[in-house]
Amino acid sequence: MSVLSSYEDEMDEDNVLNSGNEDLLKELKCLAHLDELRIEIKSVFALESLLSFHNLRGCTEQLLLLDFRETKVFNVSCLANMERLESLVVRKCESMEEMVMRKMENEFGEGRMIESSSLFPTNSNRIAPCFHVLSEVSLGGCNKLKNAAWLAFVSTLTKLVVMSCSRMEEIISDQVTNMVAIPNPSPFAKLEKLDLRDLPKLKSICWGALPFPCLRQIRVFNCSKLIKLPLNFDSGNQISIEGYQEWWEEIQWNDEVTRNAFLPSFKRVDWWKDVDWEDEAIIHPTLLFR
Repeated sequence: MSVLSSYEDEMDEDNVLNSGNEDLLKELKCLAHLDELRIEIKSVFALESLLSFHNLRGCTEQLLLLDFRETKVFNVSCLANMERLESLVVRKCESMEEMVMRKMENEFGEGRMIESSSLFPTNSNRIAPCFHVLSEVSLGGCNKLKNAAWLAFVSTLTKLVVMSCSRMEEIISDQVTNMVAIPNPSPFAKLEKLDLRDLPKLKSICWGALPFPCLRQIRVFNCSKLIKLPLNFDSGNQISIEGYQEWWEEIQWNDEVTRNAFLPSFKRVDWWKDVDWEDEAIIHPTLLFR
């Protein structure tokens, strides 16, 4: 066997990969020719079981974390040892208040994914591990998340989708970037597509204008408070910006030069108003990155 996919629409509801039964994970460990794993995980216990097997975490390329209920603060650093992880989707984790990057003292110590303290506390080690090939991240239906500051550590990110997070206020916080030594001083340097949808409190993508040498597409739908984009004249001139006309007319630019540079980049789109995209994306997470 070279490829195994365990998304819910492809396997039975009671499948142990979804429910956290450790026995099947042990059976998967014995597969000698498993080269690629795409898996849906619904609990911290199941994720810890997956990470405890070197061959499974070493061949996981797509990971869907769905409906985590026991986790308030999720330490994303636990995924850094998944050296082939390319796509991460986090969906409907209603209890999750923070996603943080903290260096772990023990690779598989108790409670390494569940935290109760604040982001980057003063007694923590601020050197966070880096991801190897993580290029696609989607966050959706996580209504207690206020930011996604940990993405500043993902230098390989090419596609980012954030949708239906009702309390999301900013993607990367300037407070976090001032507190922590980020290994890549220019986040989003490889970003190609940015998709923001149904984020009623979102006010900021990052702390200021950034160079986007690879960015080709920005999509913004139902983010009425996002009236500033992290763009200036040097950000790149190959960017297509899609959204509602009424949102575009409210955008505030740093200067007339930037405004004139990006006015031709806008494409009015109305089809999103009639699409129930979230449920379909949960069933087929890879649709988010098309």
